[in-house]
Amino acid sequence: MTWLKQRPRIFWISAGLLFVVAAASVILALPLTTRQGINYEVTAYRIPAYVKALDFLQRHYQYRLLVSRICSGKTSDVECVLAILDWTHEHIPQTPEGWTVVDDHVTNIIIRGHGGSDQIADVFVTLTGYAGVPATFRWISHPAGNAALVLAFARLNDKWVMFDVERRLVFHDRRGALADVHELVANPALVDAEAHGILIKGHRYSSFVTEATLLPFTVSRPSRAEMQQPWARLWYEVRRAVGLG
Repeated sequence: MTWLKQRPRIFWISAGLLFVVAAASVILALPLTTRQGINYEVTAYRIPAYVKALDFLQRHYQYRLLVSRICSGKTSDVECVLAILDWTHEHIPQTPEGWTVVDDHVTNIIIRGHGGSDQIADVFVTLTGYAGVPATFRWISHPAGNAALVLAFARLNDKWVMFDVERRLVFHDRRGALADVHELVANPALVDAEAHGILIKGHRYSSFVTEATLLPFTVSRPSRAEMQQPWARLWYEVRRAVGLG
């Protein structure tokens, strides 16, 4: 008799569960757009939502695993970030001239083992973000307008320090510590001392690191690196859905 009395309750619970499963199935089957650039021509194609979600989680796991291996035995954020810099510089060289330039997920850049200047920096800042250190990169155009380079920045010891990942350049202050971007802008000699005479289309390296090109130094949130991580991405999408992003 007790079971008979509970039948309406069991019915509604079962119906609710079936509704949730049906709704989830519909949502997961919805077509979403993903994009890939081949030689700077971007193609958009449709894939089911569940495929895109599984790909996202797979990439997330691979980033975490790779960073744990790179930073194994490191005792500080600085040591870990420098290890990521070394790994990226060694494993992701510049795409050889004449090869196809493919622009898609960072994971695929790592698998291919080469990339453009911005892709090399993107790998570095993504892995650095997974190490728990905020990071970003940006193209820096020369004031003359005929040259550009990509610089990466990581938040270490309460300051934004600068790296050229492609050339494996690390910038220090006069005491030998990692230099804040403001210190480098104020002291061009510090930049050129680390650049060892490198010229970018005939321009001194320090001529790219100026108040006009870098200051005020601001970082948008969430960063590209943060957008690779599930909770940050979910929070971003929810805020955008309700008109706050």
